[in-house]
Amino acid sequence: MIDFVRRDGKAAEVLAPDKACAREYLATRATFVADGTDVGLLGVAARELLTIYGRVPDDDRKADKDGCSISG
Repeated sequence: MIDFVRRDGKAAEVLAPDKACAREYLATRATFVADGTDVGLLGVAARELLTIYGRVPDDDRKADKDGCSISG
């Protein structure tokens, strides 16, 4: 498909869901490759925060005046 688009003189732009797919699209001469989606990036950031802070219990939480959840 990318070759077809490029032969027509158009830019072959692709949204790749991850780095491996992005590399494949670049190898097939895509003109522009966006790596990641907003939902995918949000998921990566959420998993990173879980590794830093751990799981917050569902109950026994209350918000302080700034809206941050605190236990106590």
